[in-house]
Amino acid sequence: MSGWGERADQEAVRFERRPWHAAGRWFATVLGIVLVLGAGFGLVGWISGWGGEAARITGPDNVREQNTAILDAWESLQATAGNVCSVSSAAPGDASPTLVEDPTFAYEATYRRIKATYDRRMSNLFEARAVRDLPLPSDLDRLPRRAPTLERALRRTCP
Repeated sequence: MSGWGERADQEAVRFERRPWHAAGRWFATVLGIVLVLGAGFGLVGWISGWGGEAARITGPDNVREQNTAILDAWESLQATAGNVCSVSSAAPGDASPTLVEDPTFAYEATYRRIKATYDRRMSNLFEARAVRDLPLPSDLDRLPRRAPTLERALRRTCP
């Protein structure tokens, strides 16, 4: 016999002499192969998961959604600042209703909420931050990375 036949005979003799040792070696070999294959498939899956996420972020649906959300937030910031100007500059008269609470506080709170949403989206990698930095057609590159404070917006908006 040559080659594989001799090797098989040697393994059979070794197994007869020390069965637990030979079986343990085969078990360890098979277990090692399974672990290496499992780690390899896990690594491939992990890499493809990140690749899939990158494809989702750069996809047209996400770019459109992020553009719309940020532009809506930006326009809402401008409108809310205008509302604060209107309410704070309105002179109370006989034709205006008597308000228990100053509506300026509500508009200021609304502005802060929209500002927080805008800033969060612009700094989140999976939302507008990645979309803004992509070499894709986007309106986000003309917008600031951080929303202006209410005081700054009022200086620009109020006459």
